[in-house]
Amino acid sequence: MEQEEFAMMRIRETMRDLVARWGRLDTVSRQILLVLVTVAVLLSVPAALINGDWAGLLLNLGTELAGAAVTFVLLDQIVGANTRKRDLSAQLSSQVNDVAKAAAEDLRRHGWLVDGSLQQVQLSQANLQDANLRNANLREVVLFQANLQGADLRGADLSGAILTRANLGGANLSGAALTAAAMLNVECDPRTILPDGSHWTPRTSLHRYTGLVDPTADF
Repeated sequence: MEQEEFAMMRIRETMRDLVARWGRLDTVSRQILLVLVTVAVLLSVPAALINGDWAGLLLNLGTELAGAAVTFVLLDQIVGANTRKRDLSAQLSSQVNDVAKAAAEDLRRHGWLVDGSLQQVQLSQANLQDANLRNANLREVVLFQANLQGADLRGADLSGAILTRANLGGANLSGAALTAAAMLNVECDPRTILPDGSHWTPRTSLHRYTGLVDPTADF
């Protein structure tokens, strides 16, 4: 009897937790939860029908539901993290400076600014003025016409990035990787610090850092 009461208590607690989560779930998450609960029931009922062990059914069902709940929570965390990452990436492309900078800080806190999560992200015309993008992994990111004035890009990986017509006035690119980056008509000023630590001058060709031929150079 004690085992049955314990099993019922466990089932009630698990169901309360799942019901509490239900209202916060999207359609896909609800479908996943229903599948897990259905599987838990299907795994528990046949043995009871064969053996007539209904007390055992409660114990097994409680265990299976608890396992389903744990599995769902883990899946929900993964899906939630991916959704959050996607939302922050979208905010990073904002033309509102405060929104874009806040997104950069959140991405850094989660480790997503440096782990490659932003590779090939579309950030055209993003207002990243004064943003902290130090050591960011921005490989192949599209920064067409982006405002990067005063941005901290020290140690950032911008290999293959599209920086055409971006504004790098006052940006710090010390130690940044620009291999194969598209930098046609990039705007710089004497405050711009280049990958080798030198300051930009009107005679500077940024293509010496990219390894690409400067299409505007005279031959």
